[in-house]
Amino acid sequence: MLDSTNDLTRRKFLQAAPIGAVAVAATHSGLAHANVVKKFGKLAALGGEPVRSKKSWRKWPYWDDNVLESIVKTTKSRIWCRIQSKNGTVPTFEKEFAKMTNAKHCIGTGAGTQALHTAVEALGIGPGDEVITSPYTDPGTIASILCARALPVLADLDRFSFQLDPDDVERRINENTKAIMPVHVMGQPAHMERFMQMAKKRKLYH
Repeated sequence: MLDSTNDLTRRKFLQAAPIGAVAVAATHSGLAHANVVKKFGKLAALGGEPVRSKKSWRKWPYWDDNVLESIVKTTKSRIWCRIQSKNGTVPTFEKEFAKMTNAKHCIGTGAGTQALHTAVEALGIGPGDEVITSPYTDPGTIASILCARALPVLADLDRFSFQLDPDDVERRINENTKAIMPVHVMGQPAHMERFMQMAKKRKLYH
């Protein structure tokens, strides 16, 4: 997080640095304003050179012949659900993705809200349990907790980074707390080191 005592404010930094340099500021808040401009240049929005031209961006949602071919193949197979076959499209993707990321398990979902809900249910979180999370987030974060009949506890934000404030999260931990659900906002990471430390100390899911 940026240090409040540093002369380099968020406003000054955003005027001078591209998005990629934000991660640098998170760990090296002493970076001088002039050095950022010299090394990275101005943001395109402030008159700097764009990294990409408008013509180079693909329209969303993106599709090509490979996408169409995959859809047709899956449709013709009549295997449209994961439980119909262990070798269907979804189970195959899950196995390959888990292998690629060196993960023990992978479950394919249709949206981020479904992914969060799946994770909450898999952890056995339910009625009477509390999950500490951020008020600055997509509604799906809160919905995933409520759908498990658990209680979302909204901690405050750090006023310099707009990320979940670790100090306030720690103050809100009690005997009913079962998990901490950090949220990364505006392309910047939450203070995961702190959250992982307090979760490990209190034996909480995170």
